[in-house]
Amino acid sequence: MTQPKIGESIRRLLLGRPGFWNLRIYLSPWTDTCHVLRWGHEPPCGGHDAVLGRFYGYRPSTITTYPRERTEVG
Repeated sequence: MTQPKIGESIRRLLLGRPGFWNLRIYLSPWTDTCHVLRWGHEPPCGGHDAVLGRFYGYRPSTITTYPRERTEVG
């Protein structure tokens, strides 16, 4: 089975299940992954860590700690 067919099969399995509304399949931005499946609201544009952290429900303490650790490491 090809990767697009696997992604579509997973989408069909989740379709109609509680918690998986507005299912979408996209080509992946990562080179080691062919497709990604998303559901719910679209994430905010821009990719700012704090904005994405709030969108995904991370605790405020985590949102302020992670970007600081990432910049210290990078």
